[in-house]
Amino acid sequence: DELFGNRLQKYLNKCMGSQDLYCCPVCYTEAHRRLEHQETAEDVQDDEPDDEETEPPNVEFIHDPMTILGYVDDSEYKLAAGFCFNKIVQVKRHLKEDHSIQPKGLEGNDLFKRFQIRASDGLLQRWLEKTRHTLYQGNMMSYWFQGNNEVFMYTLYLVGQYNLAKEKVKNLSENDETQDDEINE
Repeated sequence: DELFGNRLQKYLNKCMGSQDLYCCPVCYTEAHRRLEHQETAEDVQDDEPDDEETEPPNVEFIHDPMTILGYVDDSEYKLAAGFCFNKIVQVKRHLKEDHSIQPKGLEGNDLFKRFQIRASDGLLQRWLEKTRHTLYQGNMMSYWFQGNNEVFMYTLYLVGQYNLAKEKVKNLSENDETQDDEINE
């Protein structure tokens, strides 16, 4: 059983390769905020709005990336697949279409690279630096060996499935518009 587990870990590490995901900065920050401020039973009863001005959101993430992504839907990662992307251009499209934010106003791609999960200055690396204080070469590997590589691979799979479904819907919509145009002619 232990031999199988070791072989599975090696296989998953090879599958991960250099693949990475970019998270929408808005969605990821909101997921972290919700995780950080989990409502208690008392909070649910006290829905009175505060007159005090609220503070801007804390952008120092105190939880690891896979925990934050899993929190939004009880570790099913299906919702995370809707705000994680393989390419920066997809994140920009998401910001424009879903958040009405024009990414053209952002200089360069530094912001997007900071919301990559595995990049050298990405979410995981910054979380490890914050929680470990002293980084060792094996810290990131240790993180992935704790089962997070399986979760990452599953999330990559879900992102792919989400993109395929989105593409099918887009194609169906285009076909419907074409058929409507033909009928109106």
